[in-house]
Amino acid sequence: MDSKEALEFINSLLMQAKKGVLNELEEILFLGIWEGQTYTEICANTYRSEQHIRDVGANLCRNNPSC
Repeated sequence: MDSKEALEFINSLLMQAKKGVLNELEEILFLGIWEGQTYTEICANTYRSEQHIRDVGANLCRNNPSC
């Protein structure tokens, strides 16, 4: 399964659970992590601060106990 297939799978699970789907930044973060990028590398591609990216990542895990 590649990163795009994984993202589609995650979004389909979220939709089934009626929790919506990942927003654009969450998708970028998910894809970056799936592809082995560090937060620093993801930040370089999003023009967001590393702390903001870390906060978004922590929020994703907080809302997903299996993270």
